Amino acid sequence: QIGEVGAERDLFEFRAAEEGIIGLETRYPDHRQVERLRRSWNIHNMRELRVAVSGRHNSGTQEGAKDLAVDLLLYSRPLDYNYRVFAHGFYSRSEFPEGDGLYRRYGAGLEYRARDIKIEGELSTGASPDTELGLSLRAAWMPNDVWTWGATLDTYSNDVPLRGRLNEEVKGWSVGLSAGYRFHESRSIGAGVQWLDFSDGNRRIAYSLVGYQRLINRPTYK
Repeated sequence: QIGEVGAERDLFEFRAAEEGIIGLETRYPDHRQVERLRRSWNIHNMRELRVAVSGRHNSGTQEGAKDLAVDLLLYSRPLDYNYRVFAHGFYSRSEFPEGDGLYRRYGAGLEYRARDIKIEGELSTGASPDTELGLSLRAAWMPNDVWTWGATLDTYSNDVPLRGRLNEEVKGWSVGLSAGYRFHESRSIGAGVQWLDFSDGNRRIAYSLVGYQRLINRPTYK
């Protein structure tokens, strides 16, 4: 029964998962694994903050000498089990011979999770000269235990190179597709492609390939 509740939560069947936890607590109030399940569920119902920070230091002049990017997402507690609202902030800066490039973007959106699917929609704007309104859509579909399919659309992409924004006020929109295959809990692979169309007439196609392998699996650490 504990495993069934965990599977329901992984499938985004949150209402059924909560009902299962309440039933287990009624029948086994002092069971250690049931207590851990309740603690995990309480964490699920908290706010969630995701922060990604990246930096580079380059010796050439074609790219920025010092790059810094910060991507921040703050999700609310779940609303009616399947929904969460979120705030999004993105900051990027780099040093170029002709001056420093700076890019800031702020957004807000709604996430929906139901059985086998997750969809996010976001509206964003930025500091001058990037105040144009942008729409971003992200979707994931998990038809079974091994496959995950994803798609993205961004009408004002954060992936436009900062030097183009600085010198020519270049902007762009992007679309992407991805697929992932999970062999089991410890191994998975994935691939993706992104099409980015710039306002100056250039285009870029980016491909990605990723692999994940768990090397150590212990009760208290992995």
